[in-house]
Amino acid sequence: MGGIDLPLEEILAEGKRFVQCETPEILRKRNRARVSMLEIHDLIPDIDSRPVPVTFDALFCESLERYQMVVMGIYRLLDLLLQHDPTSQDNKSVVGPKRIVIYYPPYDYEMHPSDMVCALDLE
Repeated sequence: MGGIDLPLEEILAEGKRFVQCETPEILRKRNRARVSMLEIHDLIPDIDSRPVPVTFDALFCESLERYQMVVMGIYRLLDLLLQHDPTSQDNKSVVGPKRIVIYYPPYDYEMHPSDMVCALDLE
């Protein structure tokens, strides 16, 4: 009949249906960490009102304690990164809201309210 798998087509032609075979073992294998992209406000809602800047280590520890999420990196606006880079030339400009991924920054790396976060969701 032009199908991909002749034995499968014969089974379906006989009126048999697919059945779900979700055993507890299969369900356990599906219960694994997921990669999430979140706004920093989702993890630290009061980032704008804190008296001291939030650093990567504070973000990492709070995310793990509160939400069982392991922060892997930051998704930052490229313009913001270039503004704070002393080696950047003044004539460099970025057209549009381009972002860059910073994986595992130093523990004292300061976070910005516009940052997004890449994290493993352990739940």
